[in-house]
Amino acid sequence: MSRLRGMIYTIDMALSLTLFMAALIIALLFLYRHGISHDYTSTDADLLIETLLSQGIPENWSSTTIISPGLLSSNGALSIEKFREIQNISYEDLKLLIGVRSEFFFYIHNSTSGIMINNTCGYGYTDIMPYNCSPIDAIISLNPSRIARRDAIIAIPPNMAYLTIYTWKK
Repeated sequence: MSRLRGMIYTIDMALSLTLFMAALIIALLFLYRHGISHDYTSTDADLLIETLLSQGIPENWSSTTIISPGLLSSNGALSIEKFREIQNISYEDLKLLIGVRSEFFFYIHNSTSGIMINNTCGYGYTDIMPYNCSPIDAIISLNPSRIARRDAIIAIPPNMAYLTIYTWKK
C-alpha cells in the first residue's frame, strides 16, 4: 500500500511540472509574438548626458581614435575641439558608440539663444540639423511617441552655458 502512495505523488509532480512548462511556453510565445514594449528614451537620455559630460576614451580622442565620446576637457570645461570633432562622426556611428536606441539631438545654449561653435549649436538626428539652435519644434513636428530631455550646466570659459539633450522614439 505504501508503494501506491509514492506513485501517486510522482504522478502528481509530473502532471504539475507538465502544466507549469506548458504555461511557461505559452507565456513566452505570447511575449515573442507581441513583443515586450519598453520605452528607452529616458534611459538613453541619461546615457547620453553621462557620456557627453565626460572626457571620452581616450581622453584626447579624434574621429578616428574614438572609443567613447565625451565633450569635456581635462579641466571640466567644454572642449571646443571635441565639439568640432564630433561633427565628423556620422550620426549612426555615434549612436552605436554611445549605445542608444532612441533618436537624439543635443545642443549648447545660454539663457537666450544657441551658442554657435563651428557654424552649429548642436548635433544629432539629421532632420533636426537645420533647426539646431532651437530643435524642439522640429522634434515635435516628427510626431514622436515619447520625448525625454536632460539639461546640464557646462563651462565654456569665461562663461557658463547649458547642454540640452533630447531623445525620442519615432
